[in-house]
Amino acid sequence: MITNFVEWLFKWQALLGAALGGIIGLLSALIVAKSARRREDVSAAMVLSGNLTKVVFSYQVLLEQSEDKGVPEEKRHLWLAEKRAKYRPTLSPMFEASVARVMPVNGRLASHLELFRLIYADIDSILYRIADDYRVYKSRGSVPRSQEEMNSDAKRATSGFDIAVQHAICAEHLLAKLILCHTPSFNRLRMLLWRTKRERCCKELLKTGALNQTLQTDCLHATRAPHPGVDH
Repeated sequence: MITNFVEWLFKWQALLGAALGGIIGLLSALIVAKSARRREDVSAAMVLSGNLTKVVFSYQVLLEQSEDKGVPEEKRHLWLAEKRAKYRPTLSPMFEASVARVMPVNGRLASHLELFRLIYADIDSILYRIADDYRVYKSRGSVPRSQEEMNSDAKRATSGFDIAVQHAICAEHLLAKLILCHTPSFNRLRMLLWRTKRERCCKELLKTGALNQTLQTDCLHATRAPHPGVDH
């Protein structure tokens, strides 16, 4: 019986070797491809996280400045719109490509990023109009649009920016937990079984599309934290 097995093994060793070599080669290729994709996802996530952090930080600084200057609540949207039109943070040219890169990672992450992108683009067009109004006002002493139109744009820009920042906060959180950390698989499983308070708020934000009060409160509290290197 052993002799028959040895004869069979000798007869088929070339085929078995080729099959085993093919399996090992396939596994190696899959490991290399996964590693390369992981590096590309991390690079894209770093670009996105940097851009989102810049937008959230600028939002928090302006809120803090409006409080420090004692801007009345009824005029705060006008003050914020003017400052954002003047100092609006620009997104990296790599932002769009990076969004497309990480979208397959997670559906909620994709939703937050896409909604942020769409809202931010709409705000940008409004801020361009507001910036033109102030430029014309400074040069001519009057603006071509009515006060109602300017006020409407200021409210749209301010409320839209509030929502965009919340989507940015949620997207930044998911990027950190699902791509940039060392245990993305664990976090993915943990999110299926149990979500943190922020993750529940982000889910509610996607569900309702309305400003989430908890996220807004957290963001407002963060404005009192020190901002190194920022001149107020």
